[in-house]
Amino acid sequence: MTKDPSTVRYQKLIDCQTRTLVLAKDHPYVALSYVWGVIPKIFDIPNDSEKLPTMLPRTIEDAIIVTQKLDFVIFG
Repeated sequence: MTKDPSTVRYQKLIDCQTRTLVLAKDHPYVALSYVWGVIPKIFDIPNDSEKLPTMLPRTIEDAIIVTQKLDFVIFG
């Protein structure tokens, strides 16, 4: 069994159009590197839901907007 080093098993990305989490698979994506600090409770996503919460940290909202303006759909 060969492992593909370009993907991380079970890695999830944000689909900026549907505001859902999707498996990375072969999706091209843009990434933002920053320090999370304390993750607010509003960002807790139940295991059975792939939909993002309505209220997200400003950093995530801004990243989604920039990703869309760059004509990308996926942000990770």
